[in-house]
Amino acid sequence: MNKAGLGTSGSATAWYVIPGDSYLVRWFNTLHWPYTMWNLSYVAIGAALADEVRWDVLGWTCLAFFLGMGVAAHALDLLKGDPLALRLPRAHLVVVAVVSLALAALVGVMNIVWGNVPAEMALGILF
Repeated sequence: MNKAGLGTSGSATAWYVIPGDSYLVRWFNTLHWPYTMWNLSYVAIGAALADEVRWDVLGWTCLAFFLGMGVAAHALDLLKGDPLALRLPRAHLVVVAVVSLALAALVGVMNIVWGNVPAEMALGILF
């Protein structure tokens, strides 16, 4: 069996794959970290374009985006196929996806409760 992230020739299946077969390294490679960070940078750029930069809101937004789009989406994506040969158990992928998506939603709800999200924007989620 191939090591995680390595093709049959022994070379990395993607340029950003960190070599190693430990469980933690396989999970880290699941994040497709350069692309996750790239998308998080768009969140930061959007916040920087605002009239007033709210660093607390930016932090919470980055956390929610990372949990929802970085962790949950990539875990769910691996349920369809494993192109990086990470060999993570299906049950673990489902649990991580559900928990991280629930945490991302909780971050959103808490920011509504704390008043960081305007009521009009919060209502827009429902429609």
